[in-house]
Amino acid sequence: MKKVIILIFLSIVCGSSYSQIWAPVNAEWHYSESFFMGFPISEDYIKIESVKDTLFNGVSCSKLAVRHNPMCWGRTDTEYMYSEGTKVFFWDFVLNKYQMLYDFDKEIGESWIIEVYDLEDDIDTLIIVVDSIDMIEINSSEKIRQFVTYSFIYEDFIAGIKGTMVYNGVIIESIGDQFYMFNFAPQFSMVCDANFPAGLRCYSDDELGLYETNIAPSCEHVEYVGIDQNNDEVSITLFPNPCNGIINIATELTSELYYRVLNISGQLVSSGDINNKAIHFNNSDTGLYVVEILDKEGALITREKIFSQKNYFRRY
Repeated sequence: MKKVIILIFLSIVCGSSYSQIWAPVNAEWHYSESFFMGFPISEDYIKIESVKDTLFNGVSCSKLAVRHNPMCWGRTDTEYMYSEGTKVFFWDFVLNKYQMLYDFDKEIGESWIIEVYDLEDDIDTLIIVVDSIDMIEINSSEKIRQFVTYSFIYEDFIAGIKGTMVYNGVIIESIGDQFYMFNFAPQFSMVCDANFPAGLRCYSDDELGLYETNIAPSCEHVEYVGIDQNNDEVSITLFPNPCNGIINIATELTSELYYRVLNISGQLVSSGDINNKAIHFNNSDTGLYVVEILDKEGALITREKIFSQKNYFRRY
C-alpha cells in the first residue's frame, strides 16, 4: 500500500513539474513586424508559439518557437522560459544563464533588473520600475496589469558617453509586455536595417482564449508596399517618425479628414478633426502608437505606426 501511495505521489509531482503557468503548450503571441525602408513588405507579423514542455539546463520549462525573429533584437529562433510563482524567467544564450523577465508580485515603486548586451557587445543594465498597477478582465479572467518605466543604462556606441534611455511599457499577467515579449531596447529599431517588432496584435492559449489589441486588422495581417486596400489613388504621408507628440500630414486631399490615435493596447488616446494638417497628442507617454486617418464617413483611409519620443533620451 505504501509503495502505491509513493508511486502516485511521484507521478503527481513529476507530471506537474512540467506544467507551466507561463507559456502553456499551444500558447501563441502575434506581434506586428516592421521593416527598414526598401523592403517589399511594409508590415508582416512575428509569431511566438509554445511548442512543448521540456527540460533545459536542468530546469522544467516551455520551449518556444519564433517566426521571423527580430534580427536587431539579439534573440534566437528558439526560447526557453519558465514561471516560478509570480516570476517569469528566460534563458539568456549570451550570458548562459536564466534571467527574470517579469515579476507580477512587484508593488508600485519596486523594480527588477535585466542584464542586456548593447551594440558594442558590452553588458548594460535594464531597470524596470513599476509605476502603477490595475486589473484587466480578459475573457472573464482577471489579470494583473503593470504600467512600468524601462531605464536602459548604456554606453553610447558612437560617442562613447554613458546615457540612459527611458521608455514606458505595459505588462499583462500571462501575456507579457504589449510591445514585445523581450522589450529590451527599442532604440535598436531606429538604427536597424532589418525587421523589428511593433506591438502585440494577439495572444491566445487553450485556457484564456483569444486576446486582441486591435492594432492590426487580424493576427496574421500582411501589408505590401504600394498596396492600399481602401483607395489606390489616395496619398497621405505622416511625418516625422519618431515624433514628439505632433504629427504633420502631407496630402492633396481637400475633403474633411479625421484621426484616431491608439496605444499598443488598442485604447483610444486621442481623436478629432485634422486642423492645419497636423495631429497633436502632446500629453501622451513615450511609446508606439497607431495613427488612423478617416474620411468624413468614418471609413479608414490609412493606418500607420508612429513612435512618440517625448522625453525619449536623456544623458547624465
